[in-house]
Amino acid sequence: MDSLMISSSCKKLSRLEIIYSCVSRLIKEIEKNGGIELPEHLRAYLEEEHHNDTIYRCKDKDIETKLNNVTADAIELYYICLGREIEGSEEFKVLRRMIGEQTQIKDKKIELKPSKEISPQSLQNPTDPDATYLKKGKKDYVGYVANIAESFNDESSIITQYDLKQNIYSDQSFSNDFI
Repeated sequence: MDSLMISSSCKKLSRLEIIYSCVSRLIKEIEKNGGIELPEHLRAYLEEEHHNDTIYRCKDKDIETKLNNVTADAIELYYICLGREIEGSEEFKVLRRMIGEQTQIKDKKIELKPSKEISPQSLQNPTDPDATYLKKGKKDYVGYVANIAESFNDESSIITQYDLKQNIYSDQSFSNDFI
């Protein structure tokens, strides 16, 4: 029996990119389906320049401000969509999950959680919502772990079982499952 890390095909995103991507994806879905009038500042997410200005042309000193602004946009968008048909979309579900993982209510106000309080099981990329984060040694992994059981005889070997889980699943848990 052996385990191996399987990297997700998704790009590793910064916290700002994760929040921005969730907002942008839901706004694009709203635009595609119609029926919801968005404020102009949220419609800006449809423009490529807005993405570049927010993510790639961001100076270190501006990151905290941009994180707070994009988070506020995410929360506003969430409330705009509540009770509407879009609530059943995958994009809305991912936005709702991201808000739950990245924010907290403190003094009756919604704010970003400190980075160290965000779970490794949190959303790593909206295009692969099942991928998890694992730091093993000096390497960071975003993806999954596979466990393979192989049986041998004198002449050959054959894989008798395999399993794929989020990369936070331990070797001991795989062993217990197999036994």
